[in-house]
Amino acid sequence: MKRIIFTIQCLAFSTLLWSQPVNYYNQAEGKKGTELKAALHQAISGHVDYSYNNSKYLMNYCDADPANPSNVILLYTQRSQASDTYGTGGDYINREHVWAKSHGNFADIRPMDSDVHNLHPADASVNEMRSNRDFDKVSPNGTQIGEAPGTWYNNSAWEPADAAKGQVARAILYMDVRYEGTNGEMDLTAFNGVNTYPQPKHGNLQTLLEWHRKFPPTDFERRRNERIFNMQLNRNPFVDHPEFADLIWGTATVPTITISGNSLSPAIPIENGKVSLSVSVQSAQTITSVKVYWSKTFNGEDNSATMTATGNEYKAEMNLTGFTGDSYLYYKVVASNQANEQRSKQFTAFIHKSINRDQLTALSQIQGSGNNTTMSDQKVTIAGRVSKIIDGEYYIQNEGTREAICIYSAPQTGALGDSVIVSGTVTEYNNLTEIKDITYFCNLKNNKEVKPIEVKISDLNEDLEGKLIQIKSASFSKAGTVIPADGGSFTLSDASGSITLYVNYASKLVGQTIPSGTTTVTAILSQYKSTYQLLARDINDLKTTPTHSNPAVISQEKSFRVFPNPANSGKLFIESAKSTATSFSITSLSGNTIQTGSVEPGISTIQLDRLSSGVYFITFTPENENSFSQKIVIQ
Repeated sequence: MKRIIFTIQCLAFSTLLWSQPVNYYNQAEGKKGTELKAALHQAISGHVDYSYNNSKYLMNYCDADPANPSNVILLYTQRSQASDTYGTGGDYINREHVWAKSHGNFADIRPMDSDVHNLHPADASVNEMRSNRDFDKVSPNGTQIGEAPGTWYNNSAWEPADAAKGQVARAILYMDVRYEGTNGEMDLTAFNGVNTYPQPKHGNLQTLLEWHRKFPPTDFERRRNERIFNMQLNRNPFVDHPEFADLIWGTATVPTITISGNSLSPAIPIENGKVSLSVSVQSAQTITSVKVYWSKTFNGEDNSATMTATGNEYKAEMNLTGFTGDSYLYYKVVASNQANEQRSKQFTAFIHKSINRDQLTALSQIQGSGNNTTMSDQKVTIAGRVSKIIDGEYYIQNEGTREAICIYSAPQTGALGDSVIVSGTVTEYNNLTEIKDITYFCNLKNNKEVKPIEVKISDLNEDLEGKLIQIKSASFSKAGTVIPADGGSFTLSDASGSITLYVNYASKLVGQTIPSGTTTVTAILSQYKSTYQLLARDINDLKTTPTHSNPAVISQEKSFRVFPNPANSGKLFIESAKSTATSFSITSLSGNTIQTGSVEPGISTIQLDRLSSGVYFITFTPENENSFSQKIVIQ
């Protein structure tokens, strides 16, 4: 118990990643146009990625009806509906891609397809009518939808009702900034015009900017942004700072007063405590006044303090008496200068509960000394560091024996290495101890690498359940095969024994090639009934040297360029930077090989006559090098 508490106390002084983190938008201050867009892209890229299959559970959290958390608010109709009524047609719930996935054809391609900033629950029949139309003004000359009053459409465009216009606009603007063609992702562009399908464009930009200005973020949309951040760890900048839109696409000028370097001390506000705020305020004209206002509601001015200056640094203390844990602190800094110019900038911070030492339960106490927990159905508060995120569940661990556990079906998570506090109910599912029905989550950030425990397969036992482990000099019995769309089980062996690697159908491993030869496997040791099994997050976990940290492999992947992708002309072009011919194979999502061949140095043409419309994988196998796969879409 002492060890866990000591860890939390140390982490309490780290940078907080919750609400708007300290300096989240700091690089955007004072910029406009392409420079601002690039800074925002850097801030919101690389988010925690979930599968499209899991996205409806995330939407049930972020779009929950404040008056009835068992319901969600549907985008176009604004109807509150039970969150377990997803289906096809009629009044069932669909997952609406505001940026239609056919605009660039990113169906089944992560992270674009499952980004919850772009996904909203919607009435299925209304969603079907919307189809993949661009957004633009239609009323009163088109067709109005009776089920969604105020919503109009024609052959080219869709105009949502006023209640949805702002959300739609900010979703499109977010997608343009988030996906800039980096890291192998698509380059999406908000476009001045309509009829943009099937290009990776969406319109009509000028109309969307008008809707964005006219219908600013609501409390519901701000809460949605916070909740998505709890899951994906990235934000929609145009919800936090609506002024960014006109600084990028409009004629707005950069404010003459800059407010940057927002920091809190302690970095983690505690209920009923005090917190010191520090910001940097600068202007060409002399600053005459800087005040901070804070409240339990957005833009509230219930409390205020004049900030004192030391050079350009301004400080003030905010008293949080009456502010309870698991709620938000809204504060804004208002600065004025000698030229009577004024600048206001909004911030938020999550307020954490005051958790005493004796309120925490050690993971080893929950795991117990036997094969099953003796604490089933008990409510606990625990702490640990995130070791692995696998779609609808994640694992946390601490040092020591039996100090790991699965957090099941929780919408809030952290990045790998983040230290978290979680309250929930202990359960045993087919001999795997889990925490479910999460009632409280606190991310203390810290982002310290969790190092896997190097073991032999014969060492695996109950003491390591839920731990991140690493097996070296291992080999797969199905080496060289492509993992099919429905996942499966794959046998892994070392000199001491064998174990199963389990791959879920929603895993990032689907479509990847099982490595050949001996390799190093990093995974969570999980359990299903009487059998231990390994859970890996992506192909990097099955490679001796992960591609994301190996410049040589990154260089190899950049040696091949596949275009156009999506392909709709019956042929695919491959540009190879290799000096010799490279073999390739094209497989379906089910793992069946459809076509094989080789590509020569330079540009080669592949005929696609035997491929119908759909999603496939092309795998390149350079001589004496590891193979790797890339998803391709045939229209």
